[in-house]
Amino acid sequence: MSDFDAPLPPKSDPRWRKLVVGEIEYRSSRLATNMLLLDATLAVRRDPSPRNVDRQLATVYTYFLTNRNETARDLERIFAA
Repeated sequence: MSDFDAPLPPKSDPRWRKLVVGEIEYRSSRLATNMLLLDATLAVRRDPSPRNVDRQLATVYTYFLTNRNETARDLERIFAA
């Protein structure tokens, strides 16, 4: 069971997009999470097209969905607003 009790925000939640484009700066205690977010934001800086932003958002969303138990604290901090 996940520590993150709230449902995972849908991909349409604007905070996912803000995270991917770097408007939400977040540092995790997990190296893999930091690497993924850095890779996504750099990819968006290189190519800010809507198609690429959507691609990076889908990758980040899938990572958090797949690793929900391990990233529960990250999810709480990112989406605690």
